[in-house]
Amino acid sequence: KELKLFCDVLDEGLRALAVVADDWPLIVVDPDTAREDFLDAILWDLGNPFDWLPLDIQKKRLLARWMHALVALKGSGIGIRAAIRLLLGIEVQVHVYGFGVYGLGAAVMGESFVLGSDDEDDLYTFWVIVPEQLDAETREYMNRIIDIMKVAHERHLIVEPQTLFIPDHW
Repeated sequence: KELKLFCDVLDEGLRALAVVADDWPLIVVDPDTAREDFLDAILWDLGNPFDWLPLDIQKKRLLARWMHALVALKGSGIGIRAAIRLLLGIEVQVHVYGFGVYGLGAAVMGESFVLGSDDEDDLYTFWVIVPEQLDAETREYMNRIIDIMKVAHERHLIVEPQTLFIPDHW
């Protein structure tokens, strides 16, 4: 009789522990429900190249969800745009200066079409066109994100809209 009472007391606590143990994968592994320290461990395990970037918990959750896709898009203009959009929230355009797509019969060689240059600056440089003026910190973050996402031999230039300068010499 006393043994049964003792086992009933233990059973209640063990059942509570079993419920917690059943939820453990959701608490630890799922980026949508994990605590921030577990989320940092998930990002570290995924090989997060953006660990230097100060992110809030919502951005960390998004990054943990999209890390595989970003790695798959690495080295492409789409990947650079996606990484900047995800991490900085800025919609940019990537323009490759020395490359264009022409349809069949759209251009005539020597008249409306000029063959590209063999200059490395033209061939390996692309522009990241930004819709607004950036502060120094955001520009540095963007440069580092682009350096991580681009192909190693490529160069980039961030093009920002210039403020209109009106000389006041009258």
